[in-house]
Amino acid sequence: MLKVDYKDINNFKEELKFIEKDIGKYLKQQTSLIGEDLVSRTKRRQFGQLGPASCKAVDTGTMGNMWQLTEVYKYGNEYLITMYNSTYYALWVEESHEVVVHGIHTGSFTRPRHMMKISRAEIDLEMPKRMKEIVENYIKENSIYFK
Repeated sequence: MLKVDYKDINNFKEELKFIEKDIGKYLKQQTSLIGEDLVSRTKRRQFGQLGPASCKAVDTGTMGNMWQLTEVYKYGNEYLITMYNSTYYALWVEESHEVVVHGIHTGSFTRPRHMMKISRAEIDLEMPKRMKEIVENYIKENSIYFK
């Protein structure tokens, strides 16, 4: 005959209910911090402060100071951020544009700067390590022990 003690299972079940309620807020907060890191890297890359991948696409600094994180939200099982730049020419600097001199199209294009695209790619590469740290910190902060 097999004897089963459900006490530990019930305790674990209660802990999981607590985690389920609390972890959404924690993950949203951590996603916001990652978004702030993305904004910071994008700005530093634009001002030429991130080494060889930097682009130094600065005349006045207006565009660099306009990068903003606006929203962190959950979509399905993912937490997403919205980041934008409200200067009207940001897209053309990020992705390139045709050079026009005195209203004449020259046929040549500027070099795309990809300040946000490169910064996002760097963060994407770091995400497995960052997520591991986020989960480990959550477990440690909430004294969750797995036997």
